[in-house]
Amino acid sequence: MKSMLLLMVAIGIALPASAWAVGVYRWTDASGQVHYSDQPIASAQRVNAALLKSREIRALPISAVPERFRTTVRRQCDAAKDRVSMYERAVVVYDQTATGVTYSLTPDQRRKRLAEFRAQRDRYCSRGATEALWRERLEQAEAEAEEPEGASIRIRGSLISRN
Repeated sequence: MKSMLLLMVAIGIALPASAWAVGVYRWTDASGQVHYSDQPIASAQRVNAALLKSREIRALPISAVPERFRTTVRRQCDAAKDRVSMYERAVVVYDQTATGVTYSLTPDQRRKRLAEFRAQRDRYCSRGATEALWRERLEQAEAEAEEPEGASIRIRGSLISRN
């Protein structure tokens, strides 16, 4: 019974000591490169959790929208507001065909065009529009980067697959 008790005490003392020995060690090699390991090396220093937390690499936020892009969105917003205002005030609205023939829009054509301009206004002038458009642009660039070269072509902004 005593031997069992002594064995349990010995195990109880040995376990915390071995748990303390497990950790993260830091050392610098001959070329100046810093290394981290869970295995102690002769010249390694034990690293505490606070140091590891301070070395943590954090991702940069996507919301860093360039000022030039912000200016472009503001201009598009102003232009969309102007178009909506003009269409709402105009008595008659004219348009031109591709060959240069001028014609007046029917009431139905005018309503559709006004709805398009209001959608543009909402897209460029709504709260958070600049950030949303910037995220959209980044996602589009990522998708195009992943796309195999020559897999598709773009005509007037529309993506057309060659497959």
